[in-house]
Amino acid sequence: MAHLDSPEPDLSAWTDDDRASYEGASRLDGLRRSLAMCPSVAAPFLRAYTAAFDIEGGLTRTERELVAAVVAITNRCATLAEQHLSTLVEGGLSQAAVDALRRDYRLARLEPRSRALLDYTVLVNDDVHLVSKATLDELRQNHGLQTADLVLLTHIIGLGNHLSRMFTAFGQ
Repeated sequence: MAHLDSPEPDLSAWTDDDRASYEGASRLDGLRRSLAMCPSVAAPFLRAYTAAFDIEGGLTRTERELVAAVVAITNRCATLAEQHLSTLVEGGLSQAAVDALRRDYRLARLEPRSRALLDYTVLVNDDVHLVSKATLDELRQNHGLQTADLVLLTHIIGLGNHLSRMFTAFGQ
C-alpha cells in the first residue's frame, strides 16, 4: 500500500533528456512520480540511475543487475528486488539462481567474479568503513576490475540504496 499519493507530474519544464530518463524509469512507476515531485533532484537522479545501467564499461548488464538486486534484498525492499530479479531472469539467469539470490546470494551458483562483486556490495551496504585499499586491490588483481569499474560499481550500490529507501519509506 502506498504511503504517499503521487500524481503524474507535469514534465513540460523538463528537458528532453530529463523527460527521456523519467520515461525510461517506467518500471519504477510510483516511485518515479514521487521523485518527480522535486524535479530539480529527480531529473539528475534518474539520469544517473539510467546511465549507471546503460554506459559502456567493464561491468556487464547482468553484473549490474545482480548488484542492484542484492542491494534491494539486503535492504529488504521487495518491490525493487523483484524488479531486478525479473530483469535477471529475462536476461537468462536461471530461476534456481534467482531463488538462491532471494534467500542468500552466497547460495547462488555464480562465477567467482560475480560473487566478489556481491561480497563488495554487501560490505559497502552493511559496513562501508571496512572497505580498504586491499579490498579494492583484490577486486582489481583477482577479478579484472579497473578503477572506473569500481567507481561505477559503488555508484550502483549507492543509487540502489537511495531507491530502496525511497521505495520503503513511501510504501511502494
